[in-house]
Amino acid sequence: MMAADESSGTQYVLAANVMVFALAQTAVIPALPHIGAELDRNTADVAWILTGYFVSAAVCTPILGRLGDMWGRRRILMLAMALFALGSLISAVAPTLELVVLGRIVAGAGGGVLPLCFGIIRSTMGARQVPSTIGTLSAMAGLGASGGLFLGGVIMDLGGFRLLFWAGAVPAAVVCLVDKWRLPESDDKGGGAVDVVGAVLLSIGLTAPLLALSQGGAWGWSDAKTLALAALGVLVLAAWVVHSLRASAPLIDLRLAMKPVLLRTNTTTLLAGSAIFVPFLLVPAIGQAPAWTDYGHGLTATEAGLLLVPGTLLSLFAGPLSGWISSRWGSRIALSLGCIVNAVGLAFLALSAGGGLLLVIVLTTVALVGGSIAFAAMANAIIEGVMPERTGEGTGVNAVVRSIGSSLGTQLVSAILVAGVVVGTGLPSLGAYEIAFVVGAGIALVAGATALTIPRVAR
Repeated sequence: MMAADESSGTQYVLAANVMVFALAQTAVIPALPHIGAELDRNTADVAWILTGYFVSAAVCTPILGRLGDMWGRRRILMLAMALFALGSLISAVAPTLELVVLGRIVAGAGGGVLPLCFGIIRSTMGARQVPSTIGTLSAMAGLGASGGLFLGGVIMDLGGFRLLFWAGAVPAAVVCLVDKWRLPESDDKGGGAVDVVGAVLLSIGLTAPLLALSQGGAWGWSDAKTLALAALGVLVLAAWVVHSLRASAPLIDLRLAMKPVLLRTNTTTLLAGSAIFVPFLLVPAIGQAPAWTDYGHGLTATEAGLLLVPGTLLSLFAGPLSGWISSRWGSRIALSLGCIVNAVGLAFLALSAGGGLLLVIVLTTVALVGGSIAFAAMANAIIEGVMPERTGEGTGVNAVVRSIGSSLGTQLVSAILVAGVVVGTGLPSLGAYEIAFVVGAGIALVAGATALTIPRVAR
């Protein structure tokens, strides 16, 4: 274990990793409408900037975790930050949307930053320091996500989306070098192998149906290409399940994931992940839409990002609240309550999408706080449901499922908006936004009901 001053230095460096990652992760959200306009692409195409990142994070997070166990977490944390910097650089200089998305896929490896940081904490610090340090990093992630929404809008208004990606690439590269000089290497390296076949199958199995979902409106939902991609995704995912059950070291341990507590918690996570990301996509787009529409306010990217800041700031207090609810009535109650609060916010946003900004901000805040309560409860539900020595595996699977849910929600909402574009304007109708909010609310309600089926765990 480290001395006190070394421990403090490690905390600061890890906090820098988390802050850079969190800021850059959300900073792109206010820029999405501008990227679509500049590159002349529709909402469903632009949504792949987020979807590509989430799918990449879903696949890369368990791979990086396994590599960290095998080769040392500091080394793999540096790799994650280097890939994040490289991906941001590719997006910054990309002349086409396809290359912007490619950059985001490369940057998706950065999704392993938080688990790797937590692993370094557990392996290098004393037991009494671990909870507070993890709590500090979690708070930094929340603050970074909130600040990224505002900072992304400011950078977007100052220099366009390319400057935005440069602003992610340079700090990530600097932090990568600081990691090499200032972080200790974990001394609990072990053996193991990387499930390359599982990673390839999962990537194809997720991407094919998401591509069908994003292009179905343009191709036609009964078109041969749409149906073929959907069928390919189902078949490949089935092959991935068979492979994972037979592999000695699978990418995701499905036998663990099939335990009742984990299965129902992860099912809830998949649904909640699809719904909770809805306001991040829709609210900035409503804010930046021209004032002559039925719903737009003609805001700048900076101003649109600010619409989400109250909710993300208040979400910092949602974690402790969720923990308090979990300690009194169980994590399944906190998880269900968070999903229901999220559904209420989304449902009222459907009724008020064309209303005043203050009302939109208040309802967005309700939805985001509910989502944060739910996400905090997910981790507690997983921890309650697994043996202590399998906590890392259980929470890792849950993080992957959350990324898959976010990617599904992103493409579903984008497909609804594209289907509702008003001819001659290139913009979705108010009705399309209302339908998207209603769908999100419905999914959140189903998630809340599913959470109540999670078996009780003796505490």
